Amino acid sequence: MNKKWHHTAMKEREKEIIIQFGQTLGIHNLEQQQKQIQLAKAHLQRELGDASEEEKRFSNMFRALGVLFGLLLTLIFI
Repeated sequence: MNKKWHHTAMKEREKEIIIQFGQTLGIHNLEQQQKQIQLAKAHLQRELGDASEEEKRFSNMFRALGVLFGLLLTLIFI
């Protein structure tokens, strides 16, 4: 997994969640495994929410930078 991880867009925290999930899967009874699945799902959903917030923040920043750069080029060429 470590060899191929850099090909993914996932961050280190997501890697830790998946590794922890993989280590606990299959060694407990059915109920415990279901709890582990729900726990991993909750953690990954939280990471997804954080990533969505980050994407919104950066998309607004890059959009503003694009507009400002366009204005700068307009002023330079005028």
